[in-house]
Amino acid sequence: MASNVPAAAMPAAAAASGLQSDPNVNQLLQETANIQTMPIRGYLDQTVVPVLLDGMAELSRVRPQNPVEWLATYLIKHNPQNMSSSAAEMK
Repeated sequence: MASNVPAAAMPAAAAASGLQSDPNVNQLLQETANIQTMPIRGYLDQTVVPVLLDGMAELSRVRPQNPVEWLATYLIKHNPQNMSSSAAEMK
């Protein structure tokens, strides 16, 4: 759910819109609250490290001329929060 509502205000915004009774919204709100209170290491391990490790493994296999740009593109294309777009083959 892409929203400009701050995470702390999401429960109030959902309640005001009548979405609080939707189980999917409740789960999303709970996950957002959990992420905000997680220790830094746990947050990174859960949200960033898996895709970053995959990208770095592929980076070491491909060895492109501009590794930082290549890795940035890989991370954008393989963002698990935006998997609706298919991951195109890397150059």
